[in-house]
Amino acid sequence: MIIPFIISIIWGLIPIIIKLYMHELTSEFIFLCSSIVFFIGAFLYTFFFKYDELIEGYKKANIKVIIILIITFLFGSVLANILYLKYLKHTNSNIMLIIVGLAPAITIIAAYFLLEEQLTYIQVLGTLIILIGLVIILYK
Repeated sequence: MIIPFIISIIWGLIPIIIKLYMHELTSEFIFLCSSIVFFIGAFLYTFFFKYDELIEGYKKANIKVIIILIITFLFGSVLANILYLKYLKHTNSNIMLIIVGLAPAITIIAAYFLLEEQLTYIQVLGTLIILIGLVIILYK
């Protein structure tokens, strides 16, 4: 359970570091740099450490799945990151991260309706707390 906290710390610090340098760089340049670093990192990790899984996935892939993944990544990664960087430049990073923090609540709701996953009372309560907290912060 410590890994999700490490991820949260890393992802929580990234917008602060980006915001520190946004006045010197454009959001497009930051986006390009992050994309290049991500691509190189993903390539090296997959090619050198997960080559067998890469080949197995390649053999199982079909055109329909590949197209769906490309569309998903275009919206989920490219468009979301461009919008994130553009908006981060014009708002407080703490407010931005609170709004982006809705992602887990959206995932829980979408998983319930689209994947028919069961929700626990704790998940419902947590989602309601997130939504109420967002409303309080945005309308204070």
